[in-house]
Amino acid sequence: MSSSKTAIVVGGSLGGLFSGIVLKRLGHRVTIFERSPTPLLQDQGAGIVAGGDVLHFLQQFDKTRREVAVVSPVRHYLNKEGKEIQRHEWEQRMTSWDLLYHVLRANFDGVESEYVKPPKDDQGDVKYEYGITVTGIELDEESGEMVVTYKDRDGQEHVAKAARVFAADGPSSIIRGILLPEDKRKYAGYVPPGVKSN
Repeated sequence: MSSSKTAIVVGGSLGGLFSGIVLKRLGHRVTIFERSPTPLLQDQGAGIVAGGDVLHFLQQFDKTRREVAVVSPVRHYLNKEGKEIQRHEWEQRMTSWDLLYHVLRANFDGVESEYVKPPKDDQGDVKYEYGITVTGIELDEESGEMVVTYKDRDGQEHVAKAARVFAADGPSSIIRGILLPEDKRKYAGYVPPGVKSN
């Protein structure tokens, strides 16, 4: 395989898996580096909206053909006591974080779960490495490759090279901290439903 068809995705949650699946379908050799010390991510979210972009992605790239969403016709807003304070007739398609994650893992690296069986004819040169902490990224001017330094679960340091590196490591992104150290994450505040801000 051409070295131009290699990719590292930093972050193995939903965004990283979306990217990894597309790269795999395009014939790239893909490695995902996930910081979590467990082989499967769990409890990262509850019910989430399966928006149009997600449904379009699954229609195009999901080979399991697992139904992932149900229709929710109404949105309720509750107060601390559990009483309804607002109600909107607003149809949305809902899914669960766990279901979507396992559908993506089935498509990326063939993980079987109680949610979904992986497609049988979906081979690819991919790896999902967990317990990985990326510590550096730079361009090798001579080869034109990206060089990623990282520590494994045992704290051992390693180097990996790829033609492309994708940062999908969330709001506390290590890659963003390396490339844009002045770009700090800031708390923007929270406005409860029904409260008007100035």
